[in-house]
Amino acid sequence: MTDRRTPRARVFAPGAVDARPYDFESPEVLSDTARERLDLAFEAFARQAGLQITAKTRSVVDLEYRGFVALPHGLFAAQDDEPCCFLLAAMDDEPSRIVYRVPADEARFWASRMVGGSGAQAGGQHRLTAVERALVWRMTEDHVDELQLALRGLVPEAVVESFAYDLSADRTAPDELMLCAAFGVQRRDGDAVLAVALPAQPVLDRIGAGADPQTADTVAELLAAHVAEAPVEVSVAFDPTLVGPATVLGLAEGDLIPLTHPQHRPLTVALDGTPVVRAAVGGTGDRLACVVVDS
Repeated sequence: MTDRRTPRARVFAPGAVDARPYDFESPEVLSDTARERLDLAFEAFARQAGLQITAKTRSVVDLEYRGFVALPHGLFAAQDDEPCCFLLAAMDDEPSRIVYRVPADEARFWASRMVGGSGAQAGGQHRLTAVERALVWRMTEDHVDELQLALRGLVPEAVVESFAYDLSADRTAPDELMLCAAFGVQRRDGDAVLAVALPAQPVLDRIGAGADPQTADTVAELLAAHVAEAPVEVSVAFDPTLVGPATVLGLAEGDLIPLTHPQHRPLTVALDGTPVVRAAVGGTGDRLACVVVDS
């Protein structure tokens, strides 16, 4: 026999549930263990890449790993606030590519130091020469090799295949999820921020966190279920009563303020200021409560 009773709402005791905001632009697609594994891999990459930059530029460099986030490819591409160079590495059997973002000034510094220059910026130049591009390309190839070693098989074999000043020609879909790691370059005569963006799906598949793609209807259904179970704050209120400032300023202990709310009328239960149901005063154990009478 089917139980046709109306399901009762779940009520949480005050402080029983710790809810926190969810950032839909940076979804949580990894477990804590997987995040720790990636953090360790990116830290190892930062150490090795920092040593390579120091050796090739003959300038002491500290490459500091600053964490990673999951972002759509389009949002990552829109984050540029300074001229940058993008080097794209193709992966075996994967349509998406690894993106390595280097500020243009930093790229010119590398190229200048690698051919014996001082690294000083001429100013106003935002495009690299053919020689500079070749030198930066070679540096990036070494960094991609170090990245694959640090990730220990979490990405397929990759080869740098193109150089660009923006990602408008990249084949990756704007909504494809990327794991974007930031690295701070610190040296005596300047600093910069490098970024590496990995397509998330190949990493998730290899790290054991991948799942079959879900349809839009399934995602909407799951999201609705989560929202239905999320704890929210409600308030129970009388109809508002207007009094003058003189009344408020003259209040003393024992004074009464007559309310305009009739005794027979139910109280209003509101969710974030929006009335949802009406209820009568009640109790449960040693606590006050309200009994819903209509919606």
